[in-house]
Amino acid sequence: MYDYPSRDKLLREVRALRELVEQLQDQAASTEPRPPEAVAAGDAAGPPGRDIESLGRYASSIAHDLNNLLVGILGNAGLALMDLSTYSPCRPLIKEVDEAAQRAAVLVNQMLSLAPREEPAEAPPVSAPAAEIAPRGPAWRGEGLMLVVDDEQMVRSLAKRILEKFGFQVMTAEDGQQAVEIFRHHADEFVAVLLDVTMPNLDGAETFGELRRLRPDIKVILSSGYVEGEAMKGITREDLAGFLHKPYMPMQLIDMLREALER
Repeated sequence: MYDYPSRDKLLREVRALRELVEQLQDQAASTEPRPPEAVAAGDAAGPPGRDIESLGRYASSIAHDLNNLLVGILGNAGLALMDLSTYSPCRPLIKEVDEAAQRAAVLVNQMLSLAPREEPAEAPPVSAPAAEIAPRGPAWRGEGLMLVVDDEQMVRSLAKRILEKFGFQVMTAEDGQQAVEIFRHHADEFVAVLLDVTMPNLDGAETFGELRRLRPDIKVILSSGYVEGEAMKGITREDLAGFLHKPYMPMQLIDMLREALER
């Protein structure tokens, strides 16, 4: 059962999310890329070096970090909404946190569109799916051992909480090197791996290669705050059990995992 935050904490979260959305809206309005002809002409109206390409790289990096933060907000809100009674006084507040976080996620993905070489990411739904909002939880339960690999502690904790709620046992790793060591000792026990892309020591592609070398049939779901085409460099789509764009909600992870395990 989810450990519900106090009403005061929820109100603080709502205010913080509103401020984040407003900041992102202001940033989006102030970072319109200059048209190519202006860049080519050396338009002096913008700051030095702020051409479309550099702006795209900056936007992509910021969006990745924000998406990691939004994973924790959306995921925990989704778990709380599953468990809370329809009549709980906290439910409207958590729904407001959830809706504000989804608005922020849409704006973050709009920032990604500033990078001309990237494909635009699919925006999350404006409102949570029925399975997310319905109180008292879904019927499907998985089983077996999962490995969650992510350098962000908030993301690891959230994914572990979701997977345990749905019946899985979970081990976690904070980087690719640690993931390979854990996997080496438990390779036959894991049913699947949730793997981040951008990590120290070994990145997602390198870690994926090592995991497949140790066990060629392991099912791997790749996850990233970057858009799919950018995140999957060095990995072919056919080798993966799925790609999960951050931020994601609990049922998005569970639905993809269920589909991968039942194939």
